[in-house]
Amino acid sequence: MKEPAKLTSTIKKLRYEINELNKFILGHLATGKFEKDALQKEKEKLIEIQIISDCTLIEEFMNIIIMRHVLKDSKSWRKIRYFGRIKRFMILYDDILGHISPFQKINIVKKFSPIPRKIESTTRNIFDLRNVFAHHHTIDYTKKRRILYDGVSIFDINNFKKYWDNSIDAKRFFIRRSGVLF
Repeated sequence: MKEPAKLTSTIKKLRYEINELNKFILGHLATGKFEKDALQKEKEKLIEIQIISDCTLIEEFMNIIIMRHVLKDSKSWRKIRYFGRIKRFMILYDDILGHISPFQKINIVKKFSPIPRKIESTTRNIFDLRNVFAHHHTIDYTKKRRILYDGVSIFDINNFKKYWDNSIDAKRFFIRRSGVLF
């Protein structure tokens, strides 16, 4: 039988900090007659955070894919690969790609190489959900019915699990396509 890994001081510290954050965040939830509403809102926020995080990660890797193709003839780019303080690369990344919508980035990436339909569909759905959270979702609970993934509320745990599986596939695809890990 394999022995469990020893806890390093860093792991112990991180576990402690996560527990403290949970106490702080969850410790401020309403109790009594408002506890159900507070817990519901907390569940929704966890789902929202995951979706926004997924969107950000995918968009970052699409930026790298675009830069890799646009700059493929640049010796400097091939040498530093993705990160560096070269002004024209920073301008491309910050001032150009930073102002292009994620939906436009999908279309640009597709011009360089095909994206499987399921991955493209999932990615567009992730971006749609992110837009709902960023621009339309408020404390008004009547609007949560409109936050759908595959025709079902994203706040339904079984549907969120489906989203999770699909988002993992999309993230893997863009990470691999970016070539960062190679």
